[in-house]
Amino acid sequence: MNQKIFVLSLVLVAFVAGCTSSGGTQSTGKEILKITDFDSFPRNIIHPGETLILRATVKNVADVPATFNVGEYGEDILFDYCESLYLLENRFVILAGQPITGENTMTLDPHQEAMFQWTFTAPTEEEIGADMGLSHECTFKTQIKYESSARTTSYVYFADQNEIIQSIYTSDDLNLKGDSIATKGPVIANLIPSGNQPIPVKDETSVWTFYIQLQNTGDGIVDVIELDILEIDTDTQECNILAQQDQFKIYGQKSSRIACTTDTPDVDILTPKKYTIAVEYEYTTRKDLKIKTEAVKY
Repeated sequence: MNQKIFVLSLVLVAFVAGCTSSGGTQSTGKEILKITDFDSFPRNIIHPGETLILRATVKNVADVPATFNVGEYGEDILFDYCESLYLLENRFVILAGQPITGENTMTLDPHQEAMFQWTFTAPTEEEIGADMGLSHECTFKTQIKYESSARTTSYVYFADQNEIIQSIYTSDDLNLKGDSIATKGPVIANLIPSGNQPIPVKDETSVWTFYIQLQNTGDGIVDVIELDILEIDTDTQECNILAQQDQFKIYGQKSSRIACTTDTPDVDILTPKKYTIAVEYEYTTRKDLKIKTEAVKY
């Protein structure tokens, strides 16, 4: 009888080992909205009291629509400048793009773009101290904020350590099975077990640790709004993710790891369990422009 169980276990392991390579939908995250141009007219060095025109072009560079805040006078896009010196005079216009909604937002479909224009009056000679030979340099800052999501489904292997099946595998036999990564923006979420698979299940109080790795593939800033672990095939205790909120802000081309310790599922034989990570986040991309105001030199 024991010999039959051993042979059956060998067959099962051979079958599983042939199915353990990662597969499914692999998606490379990329930014959705970008500020492609931010320019000044007539130039970036102006004289006191002159008119300064700034134009920003926002383009949807992805295959999904995205909505972003504009503001009544474009203040959500041009969010910072030397307001005490450069007078806006409420001259803000949308040169291209869909009309903004009642909530002062705009939606761009794939490959569409919008152009925004602000008109300023430069500071006076007295304000910049031109009589003392001084000039003034100001950094005008634009940004676009939009919400997006990432979702990853993985199958992790667990096994009862007392089962004979656990004695006939090597640490290289098993990996995450059937990874499916779907993302609508520049964030990719991955589930990374802290140890080799299969994860041993000892008793009803056993726990295991894994990491959620969030990778920012763009040049902007990620602010995680919501992060859920949907363990569909097993009942587990909730991980204390909120205690790790300092890991929820991720800057361009960087990643963050969030640790999670939770119950192991109740299994009697080598079994893959399904875990889904769902992330909702806000993405901010920025572009700056320096403008210098100096007096006419005779």
